[in-house]
Amino acid sequence: MLPRDTRKVNFYNISEWKLSSASGALATTTAKVEGLLGKLCDSRASEITLSAAPADLIVGRIVLESFDGREISSVNVSRERNDGRFGVDDGSGVLRIFPPSLGLRFDATAFASE
Repeated sequence: MLPRDTRKVNFYNISEWKLSSASGALATTTAKVEGLLGKLCDSRASEITLSAAPADLIVGRIVLESFDGREISSVNVSRERNDGRFGVDDGSGVLRIFPPSLGLRFDATAFASE
């Protein structure tokens, strides 16, 4: 179970990207989503642990959905307190840990359309 204020990026189709939260959905640009995905795909984890991220550290969830809204895949993104390391967990029980310099953001201003 994710915290109520956890944000997630929904991938509806190539031309529509949204940031969803408890307060609603916000349209965003392809470039901003590609930037986030690029960081996650191009960066190498500095550590790996065989555990899921603690639920209280989850700051975001990236969801790939089919055209009809069914979830195809997702990853949880966690962050240690005090601007610590990031963790990425796809539910497989393997937590990939990245340095704070990865700089992932899940707030609305990071994804707001210009």
